[in-house]
Amino acid sequence: MKAKIQSMIKWCKKKKGFLFVLLCLIILTILRVYMAMQIPLFAQAGADYDDFLMIKYADSILTGNWLGPFGLRTLAKGVSFSLFIVITYLLHIPYSLALILVYIGAILIFIQAIKKLIPNCCFLVCMYLVLLFSPVMLHVENTQKIYRGGLIVACALLIVGAMIGLYTRRYEKRSTLVKWSLLAGISLSFFWFLKEDSIWILPFVIGAMLVIIIDICQHKPKIDKIRSKIIITILPVILLVFANLGYCLTNYLHYGVFTVTDRTGTYFTDMIHELLLIEDEQDIKNVWITKDMMYQAIEVSPTLQSIEEEIDDMYEHSWALKDNGEIEGDLIYWSLKEAVDDAGIYDQGAVAVNEFYHQITKELQTAFKEKRLKEEQAIFLSSVAKGLTEDAIDYYAKITPAAIDTLVAYRENELSVYAATGPREDIALMQRLTNSTVVWPDELTEMTKSTTGVISLANSLAGIYQTTGWCLFILGCVGFVLLTIRMIRSITQKTYKEVSLWLITLGLFGTMLVLFIGVTWFCSFFDFTTLRYIYNYGCGLISLLQIFEIIGIYVVVQSIIMLWKNKRDRVVYKSNKIR
Repeated sequence: MKAKIQSMIKWCKKKKGFLFVLLCLIILTILRVYMAMQIPLFAQAGADYDDFLMIKYADSILTGNWLGPFGLRTLAKGVSFSLFIVITYLLHIPYSLALILVYIGAILIFIQAIKKLIPNCCFLVCMYLVLLFSPVMLHVENTQKIYRGGLIVACALLIVGAMIGLYTRRYEKRSTLVKWSLLAGISLSFFWFLKEDSIWILPFVIGAMLVIIIDICQHKPKIDKIRSKIIITILPVILLVFANLGYCLTNYLHYGVFTVTDRTGTYFTDMIHELLLIEDEQDIKNVWITKDMMYQAIEVSPTLQSIEEEIDDMYEHSWALKDNGEIEGDLIYWSLKEAVDDAGIYDQGAVAVNEFYHQITKELQTAFKEKRLKEEQAIFLSSVAKGLTEDAIDYYAKITPAAIDTLVAYRENELSVYAATGPREDIALMQRLTNSTVVWPDELTEMTKSTTGVISLANSLAGIYQTTGWCLFILGCVGFVLLTIRMIRSITQKTYKEVSLWLITLGLFGTMLVLFIGVTWFCSFFDFTTLRYIYNYGCGLISLLQIFEIIGIYVVVQSIIMLWKNKRDRVVYKSNKIR
């Protein structure tokens, strides 16, 4: 026993630097968890289509009634966030604690995954700290609101980490591959049903799978090993397919429609797309489906004519109505659903509603074929978003620099104390299901005073990122260019040393680009708040951007060290030659 203690003491003396760093990391991690627990939540109980809808889903699931009685909001959004609320409630874990622990877990998994490509402890520690105190997780949308933003950030990081882990372990035993593949599949399946636009992560996932499969086949192991490793590699997508089928079957058993949401697998989506296709010479800014387009559709659709009175009322009294008498962006979808609900269609059940939208879709398609409706000449990034026209070039030329600046420098990051909104009984439900204390309207002043310190600390940390954002981004881009040059050189020399890191960096860039294009286009109708919404909806991009920057900086530093060593070796060689 004495010998063991002595050997332990010797080991500690040898590793005192490592232990000191580890202790600092533990202290900083505890500080970050403490900050998360002290930052007050913002309960928006009046957000019937967003925050509170997720809580209502969770409440219904807890009572064993799935998503509750069928209505216009029942299949409006994915259920993953509500399931997260259910799990934390049953485990009696406060929402803020659960969220930050999931995020820290995602960071650690990512570090574990990439350490084979960046075997430098200093950079891995820096990467951990940069992600740990990232402003994106010190932002009202992702930290304080009881909504899905924070989980999107964590899950995006988790998926990327799991796929990198699968890639870097592709030559290891199958049991190791299965662990990483299962992690990727579970996180991808959960992420997919967090938000309706989760498809943006697929370029990275599918790209990683293809690279792994091609590389495995090129090394030509035994046929049975190739087959098993290919199956393990595509397991995340297989799990996603089964998860999708599970959700669809559950909704079918409860409501009679085989879909996840009404924006993905019902005729509501098809109807909206047909409405978006209608040509309108007015082309009113920020309006996806104009009043004129709607009434053109009514003229050719007997089914729409049956609710014309409700649509008339929508254009007179809708909460989304603007001064010009139009309804902007995708707000028309919610307004139109409310008009259908006012007509009593939703009282007939999900099957009847789906058939109602099916009839409208068929009537509009027939009208297009018979040339009674003119079709808009546009490219549609999504079937439920306005198509890209020539004006999109001008829009992107104008918004892209500002949007990049917003994301790179965290311009719209915000943290404060916000009083809960909505009916008191609904605020109480949000407080109960999150196992947390929210800021009641009459407690705003007192709560603001008591949390001044942690809010100030969080905003100061975010300020550091905002100040250094552009510098780090430029270094990251320089690093990517250098990595590309080194990768090409390694291919010509047939060493292929830089290919893996380059492929991962390129994959990050590609998937970020997909999200950036989609988010900036979707947010175009917000007009004066476009940049704010780009920052909010692009939250999953920011942690990936930080990884891109750190990898780039690692390459820059590594390249400088290599140049210095080469220069030093040449000097030593010349001096030896002279002697």
